Amino acid sequence: MSTGLLQPSYVVLDTKNSRRWLFLLGILHRFWIVDLRSTTHNAHYGASSPHSISKTVVGPAIEAEGYSVNNLTILNLILHIFGPLSERQMMWAVILLQIFCCSAAFFIRYQLVHLVY
Repeated sequence: MSTGLLQPSYVVLDTKNSRRWLFLLGILHRFWIVDLRSTTHNAHYGASSPHSISKTVVGPAIEAEGYSVNNLTILNLILHIFGPLSERQMMWAVILLQIFCCSAAFFIRYQLVHLVY
């Protein structure tokens, strides 16, 4: 059953070749910027199911079979922070983020420039 809400997309990581990346993603996970999940493999069906990890993934705790992380895009960051959104809500969230970032850039450019020059 489809709810019509947008969900964040995930990518599965290969843990053999990306231990440094898992360390960095673990730090971002601690600050709630990304959703890092441990994947367990179901041998009977040949499928993998993601489960949100409750223990820390920074350091020697990275011994699971695999991990998945939400894609590192602004759209997925919005969906990670606010949860599933409709397309209309997502559009407004992106527009408001764009207005906020442009306003901050203009403020820095025209009001704080005297601190640099």
